[in-house]
This record gives sequence, C-alpha cells and structure tokens, in this order.
Amino acid sequence: MESTPLVSLIMSVYNETQYLRSAIDSVLAQTFPAFEFLIVDDGSCRGTKDILATYTDRRIRVFVNRTNIGLTRSLNLAISQARGKYITRLDSDDISYPSRLQRQFEFLETHPDYSFVGTQCAFLDPEGRIRQISKYPCSDEEIKKYVWKNSPFSGASVMCVKHDLVECGGYRELFQYAQDYDLWLRVTEKFNVANLADVLYGIRYHRRSITLQKFFLQSNFAELARRFALMRAETGSDLIMRGEFDRVKEEIASWHPDCILDGMRIRSASALKLLEFIAPWGRLSDVFSLWLTSLFNNPLDQKVWNSIVSGPVGLRLKKMLKGSILGGGNA
Repeated sequence: MESTPLVSLIMSVYNETQYLRSAIDSVLAQTFPAFEFLIVDDGSCRGTKDILATYTDRRIRVFVNRTNIGLTRSLNLAISQARGKYITRLDSDDISYPSRLQRQFEFLETHPDYSFVGTQCAFLDPEGRIRQISKYPCSDEEIKKYVWKNSPFSGASVMCVKHDLVECGGYRELFQYAQDYDLWLRVTEKFNVANLADVLYGIRYHRRSITLQKFFLQSNFAELARRFALMRAETGSDLIMRGEFDRVKEEIASWHPDCILDGMRIRSASALKLLEFIAPWGRLSDVFSLWLTSLFNNPLDQKVWNSIVSGPVGLRLKKMLKGSILGGGNA
C-alpha cells in the first residue's frame, strides 16, 4: 500500500472454508476504503490456504503460522503488525455490513475522549438469515455496569484506538477463551467506551461453532476474568500483572474433569447454557440437538427436563404452536 491505512482490520482463521469467502468479501465491500486487512492463517489445512490465495486485493496482508498457536496469540501477532490508527476485528465465519468501518471510524474521530466502540449485531443462521438482534448497552455508564454481568460487546465488532489497546495490555495469552471479556474488564477501568445503536456486524451461528467443552472453558475463563477485575480494584493488580503465571496455569489445568461422569455433567451443563441462548431464535434442529446432548450426558438432571417443559425449549414450542395456529409461525 502506498499510504498508511487509517484502520487495521484483523482476522485469525483456522480451517474455515465454508464461510471464509463471505467474511472476506464483506470486508472488501466496505464503504470506507482506507483500511488494511491482516489475516493470520493459524496453521490451517490446504482448503483455507487455497481460498486465501485467490484474493489479490493489495489491502490484504496474509501471515501464515507454521503450526496452530491459537486465537489469542494470533490476534496479538496481527496487532503487532497493524499500521492503522484504529484496530478492529472480524471472525472468519461472521460478516461486516457495508457501512460498519465508516460508522465506527467517524464515531472515534468525532469523539476523541472515547477509545473503544462496538455495534449492535445480528445473529445469523447458517444461510445468513437474521434470526435475532442484540441489545447491548450503548452508553459508557451502562456498559461499565453491564460488564460485571456479561460481555457488553460482541468481541469482534469493536473498533479501538491502537495506542489505547496496547496501553491496557491487549489480549493476554493465558486466556485461551474469553480473551475479549478479560480485555473489556481492563478497558473499562481506563477508557470511555460505547456501542452504536445500529446493526453493523453479523454473527453466524452454525453447529460447527458449538464446542461444548470450549463453552465450559469459556465460562470458567470469564469467571476468572471477573475475579481478576475485583483483585485489581482491591489491590491495583492481578496475578498475571504480578507475574504469578504458574498459579494461573495450575488453576486452568484443574478445570479439566477427573473422570468420565464429571465430563458428562460438564457437557450437559454447557449444552443447557447454550440452549438458553439460542432457543428463542435458533433453528429447531439445533435447539433439539443441544437438548438431546444435555439429556444423553445427564438424563437424571431435573433442569434438562424442565427446559423442555417450562424452560427455553418449552417456550419456543409454545410460541411456534401459537404462530402456527395464527398462520404465521417461524421455525
């Protein structure tokens, strides 16, 4: 590129072929042209490499990891190579709507006291149809209250000032999962943040995106991030900041189940948590797949049966039946 880009969009991809073209094409269709697109191929198979090789747009820069090093380290690699004033992300099975970069860039340029801005998101089914819209808080005050409960952003939708991202420590590599949430907790301690009210990012839901063991680990990492935030509030630092890496690694290692029954209970609980999220809008086949996974792994758990009687699955079935009676149901 002849000039320095204003925005660096980063993406890590690992063995994604089905939706990768859609993700990349959504970036190249942006109304804002002054960006670079840094793609880290994290040790992918041949199919992913073949797709990446078909793109010749000079704004795309591809970095290839010889082995798979994971999302967190790959993102930090891209950040270290980014040249833009602002940094944002895209996951390899999601999409950015055409005006996304333009709108976020304009917000940060006209609000110099803000460092991070996200957007509302559409939850998409595998065919790209919108099934649900996010309701993330928009104001700095609301976000800083909400962050203690859950992530106030869709992680990949956020655009930020690169200098401020680096200043707060970026993504911490001990967080294999929930690395975004750990970042948001640290970011909101130092900077002003916001979400735009418009839907500018699409999160694709599909079966391959569900890994029950990873969902369990993500929940544990999120709880660890909250504990570290409380620790910083009380003492000014957390275990990672103090260099006590072995203590953190020991706790992470303890999360793995000791026996088959423990592992089955974890998979069942993880399936139920995902079920609560997607039951109102996901495809019925996926909803029932999660319910059956939970039932198979822990058939005596009353919560599993409650979910289909009076819980999220039951409510979805009642809504579908009512819509069918009225002539407008949508499965």
